[in-house]
Amino acid sequence: MNYKFDKHKLFLLLIVVVGAGFRFYNLDKGGLWYDEIGTFSVAKESFPFGIINTLYHNDVHCPLFYFFLHFWMKIFGEQELVLRFFSAILGTANIIVFYLAGKALKSRTTGIITALLAMISPLLIYFSQEVRFYPLILLLMTSSLLFLIRFTSKPNTKNLIGLGISNLGIMYSYTIGLVFVFFEALIYAGFLIIKNYQENTLSNRENIKKFLISQAICVILFVPYLPMLFHHLEVSANSFLNFFDWGRFKVIDIFTAVQNWFSPYMFVYKHNYMDTHKDFTEIFGFKTYLVLFFLIAVIPMIIYITAIVRAIFRNKPVLVLFLIFMSFFSFEILMAVNERFILHGKYTVLNLPLIIIIAGYGFSEIKVKKPLLSYITVLSILYYLFIPFSAPHLKRSTAYKKIQKTFHGYNLTKQDKIILTHGSRYVKSYFPEFTSMVFPIDLEYVYFYRQNELLYQIFDKDFIDSVNKKNSRIKFKNFLSTEEPSKKFENYLKNELINQMQPGERLAIYVNRMTGKYKTDELKQLVKNEREYKEKSLARMLISKSSNDIIKTCKKYLKTIDVQKTPGKEIYLFRKQNLNNLNL
Repeated sequence: MNYKFDKHKLFLLLIVVVGAGFRFYNLDKGGLWYDEIGTFSVAKESFPFGIINTLYHNDVHCPLFYFFLHFWMKIFGEQELVLRFFSAILGTANIIVFYLAGKALKSRTTGIITALLAMISPLLIYFSQEVRFYPLILLLMTSSLLFLIRFTSKPNTKNLIGLGISNLGIMYSYTIGLVFVFFEALIYAGFLIIKNYQENTLSNRENIKKFLISQAICVILFVPYLPMLFHHLEVSANSFLNFFDWGRFKVIDIFTAVQNWFSPYMFVYKHNYMDTHKDFTEIFGFKTYLVLFFLIAVIPMIIYITAIVRAIFRNKPVLVLFLIFMSFFSFEILMAVNERFILHGKYTVLNLPLIIIIAGYGFSEIKVKKPLLSYITVLSILYYLFIPFSAPHLKRSTAYKKIQKTFHGYNLTKQDKIILTHGSRYVKSYFPEFTSMVFPIDLEYVYFYRQNELLYQIFDKDFIDSVNKKNSRIKFKNFLSTEEPSKKFENYLKNELINQMQPGERLAIYVNRMTGKYKTDELKQLVKNEREYKEKSLARMLISKSSNDIIKTCKKYLKTIDVQKTPGKEIYLFRKQNLNNLNL
C-alpha cells in the first residue's frame, strides 16, 4: 500500500503538540486567585438551579462554563491542577479550530499559519491556564467564525447549525458575547444583502432567508436567560458604584491592547502600564530597554498589522471579519471611554479569534512570509522558554492559599472567628473548614451589590437610600476623610461580633490591600486633592476605609496577637481578653 507523505498533517501535529506544551506547562500555580475561587465556588453548587441561583444573586456572569466545570469536577475531582487541566484542553482544542477556520478561508497552508499564530498567542496561552470561562468562549467564538466562513462557500444547513450552536454557546458563556453575536449577525447579513444586490439570484435570496432564520432561532433560545440578564442590569443600575472605575480609559490602553494581541511581552491584569515600563527602564537602562521593547513588542506588532492590512483588501469574507472586529473593538473602546468597560487583557482577549484568522490569511498572501513568521515564532518560543514573567510562567495570586496556611498555623478552633474583607462569600467552597467561623462582611460584595442590610450598619438608612451613581462621590466624601470608624459601625462590630466572643477566643482578619489599598492618611490626602479624588476608584476608597475601620475597632476592644503584612495583603490575629481587664 502506497503512503503519501502529508506535510500539512505533520506541521499541524507539531503545532498542536507545541501549543499543548505551552498550555499544559506549569499548570500548578500554587493556588487559585480570587476570580478563580469565585468560578470554583459557583461550579460546586448543585446543577442546574444551585448554579443559576448563585449567579443570579451573587454574580454577573452567564452559566454555561460553570455547568461544564461542575461535571468536570464531579468526574475528575476538585484539585487545582485538575481544574486548570480543563481550561488547557479547551485552549489546545482551539488551535485545531483555528486551523480549520484558516483552511476554510483559503487553503491548508493558511490553516497551518493560522494555527501557528494561535499556538504562540500569549493571551491564548495565559487564559488556557486560567480557571475561568475565557478558554470556552474563545473556543466558541473561533467555532462561530469557522462556520460563518464555511457558510459563505457552502451555505448548507450543517454550517448554519454549527454557527447557531456556537453563537448560542457564546451568549450563554459571557454577557458581552451577546454584543459579538449581534455585530457578527448584523455585518454578515449586510454582506449577504449587498452580494444579492450585486448578483440577484434565487440562491442568494435563500441564503439571506436561511441565515436570518437561524439567528432568529438563536435569539428565541436565548430568551430563557433574559430575566437573569435584566436582573444583572438592574443590579448595576441600582449600585451607587461604577464597576469599572478602577481602570479609567487612557489612549495608551489601545496601544497596550494591540501589544497584548501580537507580542509575547504582555500585560494581563495590570492597568498602570507606565509604571511597569518605568520599572524595566530602571533595571535595563533607558536605551537598552527601548531596544528590547522594539524587538519584542514593536516589530511583532508591525508584522501582524502588515499582514492584517494585506488581508482586508484581498478577500471579501476577510473584509467582513475585519468589519466585525472593528465594530466589536470600537464598542469596547466607546464603553471604556464612558467608564462601562476596561481595556485590558482579560476583556480585550475576545478580539483574538477575529484578529488571528485575519492575520493568518494576510500572511498567506505575503511573498516573504517565511522570514516574518520565523521571526515572531522563534521570538515567542524563546521568550516563553526563558523569560520568567512570560505567559506560561506567570503565577496567579496565591493570597488565599497563604491565608489558609496562616490560619491553620494559628490553630484556630470552631469557637474562633474570621473576617475576610474580600471573598468571604466563597469560604464555604474554598475553605470549608472555616465556614462556621466566618463573620459575614465581604466589603466588595457589600458595596458593589449594595447590600443594604450591612450598609445600614455602617451608615444611616436615609443616607444610603439617598446615594446614587451621580452623587456618590459627594455623599461619601466626608465619610472617607474621617479618621475614626463611625459610632454606628463600631457598635455593630462590638455587639454582633466582639461581645459574642468569650474570653480567650480569637479573631483572625484578612485585609485585601489590592482592593482596599489606601491607609487612613492616604485617604485623607486623596479627598483633599479634587483631581485625584475624581480619578481614583471610589469603590477602592470605600473598601479601604471600611477595612481600616474594622482593624481600628478590633485593636480598640481586643488584644493584638500577631500582624503579618506583605504586598497586597495583611493578616491580623486578635484575642478577647478577660472582661475585668477590658472596658467594653
